[in-house]
Amino acid sequence: MVKGRTMLNLDTVEWGSLFVGCAGGGDSLITLPVEQEAVDPESYESFSVAVEGLMGGHSGINIQEDRGNGVKLLIRVLEALLEGVPSLRLVDLRGGDKHNAIPREAFATILLPKGDSGALKAAEEIAGAILGDLKMEFGTKEPSMAVRIRKDADAAAGTCLGAGAARRLLSLLELLPHGVVKISHDVEGLVETSSNLASVTPIEGAQGGDAGGNGTYEILCSTRSSLSPPLEAVRRRIKTAAELCGASNVLRRQAYPGWQPNLQSNVLKVARDELRVLLNGEEPGIEALHAGLECGVIGDKAPGMDIVSFGPTIDGAHSPDERVNIASVGKFWQLVLATLEGLAAKQQ
Repeated sequence: MVKGRTMLNLDTVEWGSLFVGCAGGGDSLITLPVEQEAVDPESYESFSVAVEGLMGGHSGINIQEDRGNGVKLLIRVLEALLEGVPSLRLVDLRGGDKHNAIPREAFATILLPKGDSGALKAAEEIAGAILGDLKMEFGTKEPSMAVRIRKDADAAAGTCLGAGAARRLLSLLELLPHGVVKISHDVEGLVETSSNLASVTPIEGAQGGDAGGNGTYEILCSTRSSLSPPLEAVRRRIKTAAELCGASNVLRRQAYPGWQPNLQSNVLKVARDELRVLLNGEEPGIEALHAGLECGVIGDKAPGMDIVSFGPTIDGAHSPDERVNIASVGKFWQLVLATLEGLAAKQQ
């Protein structure tokens, strides 16, 4: 159906560079059953624990910056709270919402014995100490990071996670890979393989539910690589960790292909010549990126497709802070028109 074999992909975020390759990727969706125990809501007070104020960002473009992952950091807080406050009960936890975004916040609901000011004081001191540790580790990168414990307006839940279920859930989230797995040996500075612990969500009664009943958590991991074998190796590692922690299912969705660079590309040569003019003679950057682009999928379906990708400058992609640099939009449009004109001239 598609007869053309030249493609301009207008979906990269750094004006002044041309992109000629990208990573492929695939998601892993983990289903983890959890056992719940009945508690007397009259004997407990409910509190929320939050890790907030992180940068988040695109799990391909920003993964190499080692930004804080809200889910991973919340697990560190909860591990310390459960160890330091034996009377604390964990009701639920959740964080992240998009497979291609680094979680910028995560939340848990906990129960503390009603009237036990010592338990609350201990929990607040532990949370403050963990925040201090995290600021030493991430402070220059995550200046707005916060760890908070707040009293809930709602009454305490009638169920919580059983001790074994809480242990398995936290252990799995701690074990799952997040961040850069390997840097390319062939392209200097290019992330070859990474994985993003994207979200954890209570489903079907994991948040509340019947006394003594069961609930379920869904945990989503998004893995990227320029090469298929390491991509699948990381996904097998995720599956192994999940099964060891009692997962009932790990759905490994079909991976999408990467886009291999072709430095002899005709459309690249045309776009490069036109961009050099717009940059007043400065040589454009020629780059590959770790994010996934449509180029890999379309190139796989249309063999021989000659592709180059470029766009205006976009900051904070896949976060609430996402914004486009307005000054770069007009220049970007000039490059689109100039590249089309250059391609047309070559056809004459």
